[in-house]
Amino acid sequence: MLVSSDDIFYPEKTEVQLDFMNKNRALFSNTSYYCINENGKVITPSLGIHLPNKLELIKAMSKGNIINGCTVMMNRKIFDLIGVFDETLPYTHDYDLWIRILQKFDIHCLSQPLLLYRVHSQMGSNKLAVSIKKETFIVVNRHRAKMKQLMLKHLRKQ
Repeated sequence: MLVSSDDIFYPEKTEVQLDFMNKNRALFSNTSYYCINENGKVITPSLGIHLPNKLELIKAMSKGNIINGCTVMMNRKIFDLIGVFDETLPYTHDYDLWIRILQKFDIHCLSQPLLLYRVHSQMGSNKLAVSIKKETFIVVNRHRAKMKQLMLKHLRKQ
């Protein structure tokens, strides 16, 4: 699990998410979340990934990162099989890892919000938006061929 210093896990996050993963035999999962402002007030409805199938997830992830890293929980076996974060990507190392995971494993999404994600003017994703956009382009292009193959594989299944 990853958590930013200004975000808040629900006290039951670990227990609920681990139980969800065990029931689904999942090695990777993420949850929904609420955005909060500087004062801790919830400012959004529940947010998260609510796509109907893996093909739609592949399509979305081929364009950009839709997974909030602070909602993720994964089995450490994944690192042995996929590798770790690419440290040459200072802003999108998580996105790169999620794409590599998606190519080998299912991503299980728990719709229950278990995180309060703080949004404010000084947050890195706002201050570094231009750099993040450039780096996202690099990651998308790095994985374009494999993601296209994955999409075609799932299209054939339908």
